Amino acid sequence: MNRMQIFIQKQMFHPTLFGVFINPFYFTRRELHRHIQSFAQKIKGKVLDIGCGSKPYRYLFRVNRYIGIDLKKSGHNHSTSNIDIFYDGKHIPFPKNHFSSVVMFEVLEHVFNPDELLKEIRRVIKTHGTILLSVPCMWDEHEKPFDYGRYTSYGMKYLLEKHGFTVLKQVKSTVGSDALFQLINSYVYKCIIKKGTKYEIFCMTIITGIFNCIGLVCGFCFPKHTDFYLDNIFLARKK
Repeated sequence: MNRMQIFIQKQMFHPTLFGVFINPFYFTRRELHRHIQSFAQKIKGKVLDIGCGSKPYRYLFRVNRYIGIDLKKSGHNHSTSNIDIFYDGKHIPFPKNHFSSVVMFEVLEHVFNPDELLKEIRRVIKTHGTILLSVPCMWDEHEKPFDYGRYTSYGMKYLLEKHGFTVLKQVKSTVGSDALFQLINSYVYKCIIKKGTKYEIFCMTIITGIFNCIGLVCGFCFPKHTDFYLDNIFLARKK
């Protein structure tokens, strides 16, 4: 990738002020990055990134080793992915107690068998090892047809505790009017971007900038009701 492509890709997952004008997912990506960064120091040792894709948050972690696994057949294009190992989605190809930490960002909604996956995570993570994950509570259908579920804060907490994890911290991300304007931009994106033509991208960029700017202003004016949000972020430890 050239410098411009690298810069744009960074704006997609770590949007700065420039991202306000080009990133249709500005609010959710801004908040995900902020919260993941705040928990990054809790992730140590040998780390497994499940559903790693392009490893957009890899640089936030100062760890001994960072291994990413993903599915060959999934709902997204692997042309920009940075995958170390492909796996079958059922058996994580590592021995018991192999990792100190596991991270998994916006992945569990694409897993039809969450109980099996969490059981596998528990197997490969060490006792008192740490898992950091994010999962949407509200979002459009995406990476179709591999989109199977959404999780409330209570549902995700139940699943983690069911599989022998103690929740250390949970955060609701992209709250209140930020969530509203993010959903509006996501809706407009789905309506406009069909083939990824230059004209479509130009139109989307203009509309993105307008709604993101309005959303930023409203974020300062409107209350942030915590029952209206987009993502859950959990930090948990294996018992």
